[in-house]
Amino acid sequence: MRRFLVRCRLLLTLAAAGLLLPFYLKDVSRNPPGFYLDESSISYNAYLISRTGASRYGVRWPLYFQYDAQGVNLYGGPFVYLLSIVFLVFPPSMLSARSLSATLGFVTAVLLGLLASKISRQARIGIIVALSAMLTPWLFEISRIVLEPVLYQLALVLFLLALHRAHARSRWSLLECAMLGLTLALITYTYAIGKLVGPVFALGLMVFAVNRQRLLDVIKTWMVFALTLLPMLVFDLHHPGVLQSRFSSISYINPQATIPQIAVEFVRRYLRNLNVVHWVLLGDSNPRHHVPGATGSLLGATAILAMSGALLVLVRERRNPWWRYALFALAVSLAPGALTNDDFHALRESGFPIFLLVLSIPALAWLMDSENERHRAEKSERSRVASLRSALYLALMLLTAVQSSTFQMKFRQQGPDRGAAFESDFAQVFAAATALPSRPIYLVGEDATIGALWYATAQGRSIGEFVELPAGARVPGGALTINSERPSASCRHIQRHGQYILCRQSEAL
Repeated sequence: MRRFLVRCRLLLTLAAAGLLLPFYLKDVSRNPPGFYLDESSISYNAYLISRTGASRYGVRWPLYFQYDAQGVNLYGGPFVYLLSIVFLVFPPSMLSARSLSATLGFVTAVLLGLLASKISRQARIGIIVALSAMLTPWLFEISRIVLEPVLYQLALVLFLLALHRAHARSRWSLLECAMLGLTLALITYTYAIGKLVGPVFALGLMVFAVNRQRLLDVIKTWMVFALTLLPMLVFDLHHPGVLQSRFSSISYINPQATIPQIAVEFVRRYLRNLNVVHWVLLGDSNPRHHVPGATGSLLGATAILAMSGALLVLVRERRNPWWRYALFALAVSLAPGALTNDDFHALRESGFPIFLLVLSIPALAWLMDSENERHRAEKSERSRVASLRSALYLALMLLTAVQSSTFQMKFRQQGPDRGAAFESDFAQVFAAATALPSRPIYLVGEDATIGALWYATAQGRSIGEFVELPAGARVPGGALTINSERPSASCRHIQRHGQYILCRQSEAL
């Protein structure tokens, strides 16, 4: 009978989750508007992999995908390959690409709830954490764009599930070591910051080495993880400096900076990014990452619960390796943002809300214990304290409902106004160019090229209608061009939106 009830509860939970998925998928192809160039590049490479097994630059089954010929901006392979599987089943489109991201974000929230129920051994807490994750603007907005952080967040949760499973056992089997090593590899390869975070998370497993046997388990996990890093090492040997090039362009760390200067700047930026009040009230200022003015990126209740949970861990669970690791991972999650020039960068610090939600679990468990205490002692002092805890719990749930509903309303109303941030200008120029009879259309500039190749693919047009013009090459007389670079004076402007210009080259004299 008990097994039957458990199965019924599981089926009901899955049914409820299925009803919430449309909430994540609603208007996903229209809000955000347009299709950011990184989204176009990832999607076009995924389409090529699904059809030919080669990237845009002809590399077969690459470990990393490059945005331009210089290879300064690299995309992690796992997300591109996962999207290529989607394109094997569904036609390539903005809808199918963004639906993948939204589904991954939804699954991340559900698995966070599963982790919370396992940690607390209370299904109610699992449901609250899952719903909080779904309603958190930070996680919700990342799941609306076709970029790697959405898979990176899922990889973090998969790693935590594997780690909690291993922590519950006196010895880690080879399967558990393999699961830990592979999820660490997924973290490392999925997103650029993973190259830093993955190895640091692996080193942090030392907190579980409480005896000789567990130390051997950690070492076995390291060995599995080290094997997964061999392809990256081979890539770095064949392409020296490429993996570091993007970081060099966005970081204050350079050969001229001294170690003390770097350390001071890191601490300053780290403490600045640790300003939870800013995250709750304002959020990321980049309109691609957060709708301006639509409350903060983080739920206030989650921030309060996480800080309370961290305090409870320090008081009650400081000898528990699992909770010590949770505090360690929270601290590490802010490091990538503190190493770069941008403040409050939601994508580079996308692990932060994941670990905040994990640390909210002890606080939720403490608040929910109030119900049991009230039943045990109706008229005692303990009962009055329990009543206060119940009131605090209700207040936090009300705060979550108010802030999340306010965010959703503003997201639906103001989100579509972010066209400039998502390259909707290119869509207008592309539509004007393809409405004209002239063929081929010449593409001048990397941004114009990748945008045109993806839009043509999504609209079912032949790529043969377009010609990518090499740098320095002359446009033929009378040719129609889409430019993302400044066109020559002899190119007559037809239409301009933002940085994109549709013009016709004058006939040669």
